[in-house]
Amino acid sequence: MSTQAKRGNATLWLTGVRRVGRAALVRRVPEAEFPNCDRPSMVERGRKPEHLFGLVKNLRVVLDEIHHFHNPRRFRKIAVD
Repeated sequence: MSTQAKRGNATLWLTGVRRVGRAALVRRVPEAEFPNCDRPSMVERGRKPEHLFGLVKNLRVVLDEIHHFHNPRRFRKIAVD
């Protein structure tokens, strides 16, 4: 495990073709929240990442379907910062 991951500010960007089990895999992450980024209300919140991260209570957040957001890479940067 990297030093960055031990500090708790690491990210994982998991990609792949449809229906291969990405969501099932990440649902096994203990103590994680799973906001549904496919919902229109979440897409709207996704316009301002700081608002979305203010809604979650855990340090581990899994953003499935994040490609629906305008700039998903920006979320990664904000999460690490």
